Amino acid sequence: MDEVIGSEEDLITAHLLVAADLAEDLQRTRIATDNRIRAIKQYKAGSTQQLEAMSVAIKKLEVQATREIEKAMKNHKLGDWVARTPGIGYNTVGKLLAVIGEPSDRKTVGQLWAYCGLDVRDGVAPRHKKGVQGNWNDRARVILYTMAEVIVKNKKSYYRPVYDKARVKYGTAVHGVECLMCGPKGQPAVVDSRLGLSHQHKRAMRLVMKAIVRDIWIESKLVDGQEAERVAA
Repeated sequence: MDEVIGSEEDLITAHLLVAADLAEDLQRTRIATDNRIRAIKQYKAGSTQQLEAMSVAIKKLEVQATREIEKAMKNHKLGDWVARTPGIGYNTVGKLLAVIGEPSDRKTVGQLWAYCGLDVRDGVAPRHKKGVQGNWNDRARVILYTMAEVIVKNKKSYYRPVYDKARVKYGTAVHGVECLMCGPKGQPAVVDSRLGLSHQHKRAMRLVMKAIVRDIWIESKLVDGQEAERVAA
C-alpha cells in the first residue's frame, strides 16, 4: 500500500497545530503547578523544592514548543505577512491559526469575525449567558485581545492609528442599549448615556482585533490566488 504524504503546506500546518496545542497544554500545566506551589508556601504545608524543579522543566518545554510554533510560522504561507507587519508576532499568529483553521476557507470576513466573537448581536458584542451555549470561539478572542494589547503599545504598528481613531470616535459615543459595564454600583447605564472610559477602550480594542482578522483573511485569500474584498473593521 502506497504511503500517503501530504503537501508541504499540509505538513507545515500539521506542525503548527501540534506545536500550538502542546504549548497551550504545557502553559496550563505550568500555571497549575505554580498555583500549587503558592498554596503550599501560603499554608506552610511542606517543601516545594520538587514542584519548583518540575515547574522549571515544564517552562523549558513550553519555550521549546513556542520555538516550534515560530519555526512553523516562518515557513507558513502567512509567514511573510507576519514578518513585514510591525507589532505582529509569529507565536501569537500561529496560535490563532491553530484555533481558527484556514482563514481563506471562510467565504466572507464577517464569518470569521463571528467565529472569533467580534460581531455585534442585538446591538452589543456577544457575551455568555447562563444556560446558553455560545457559538463563537473564546480562545480565538483571547489570543486576539493579547495581540491587540501589544499592538496599541507599539507606535510603529500599522494598527496603532486604528486604536487612536477609535478612541476619538467613541469619545462621544452613547449607549444604544443598557450597559452594566458603565452603570453605577452594578446598575446598568441608561440608553443615550455616554460610554465610560473602559468601554471606549474595549470598543477601540475590538476594532483593532477585527482589523487584524480582516488582514489575515485577505492575505490568506491573496496567497491562495483568490479575490478578497477589503472591508472596514
